[in-house]
Amino acid sequence: MRSTHCSAAVKERRRELGDPAATSIPMLDGNSAAISAVALRHNDISNSLSTAPDRFEPIHRRNPNGDVEPRP
Repeated sequence: MRSTHCSAAVKERRRELGDPAATSIPMLDGNSAAISAVALRHNDISNSLSTAPDRFEPIHRRNPNGDVEPRP
């Protein structure tokens, strides 16, 4: 049987982000909770990349002319 309650971790993360809906949504089905968790993680990654881009390196090599080489 699928849980109809939002996970505690998702609720806590919403509270940390100042989401007023964190306490006003009494129930989420499993799919909504999963989608919400993925969206929160995506936003965390996006914020990290946009606020501190110098801490990260591209995952692909560049050719001598500067083009990206997407192959492993």
